[in-house]
Amino acid sequence: MKLQEKQTYYESKHPRYRQANRHEKSRILDEYCKICCYQCKYAIRKLNQTFDHNKKKKPGRVSVCDLPEIIKVIRTIWFATEQMCGRCLVAVIPE
Repeated sequence: MKLQEKQTYYESKHPRYRQANRHEKSRILDEYCKICCYQCKYAIRKLNQTFDHNKKKKPGRVSVCDLPEIIKVIRTIWFATEQMCGRCLVAVIPE
């Protein structure tokens, strides 16, 4: 089965799978795996996926050293202290 055929088959099965009960999902999944030659776990993930394009990025740690000037100063201090580890470097910076 070609990729485009798999995609059209997926588009026909996806809405039915999302609304089906447990027994219907099992039947749809078996049929989908057999026709598309997918492993069961991959097919489950594919049929359950949602397409929310307005999804916000996960919150993460904000980088403190984005400015090139700050990075340049820290790198100068780091080389002056013979490339110490970060924990020791934090203790040396106030001096």
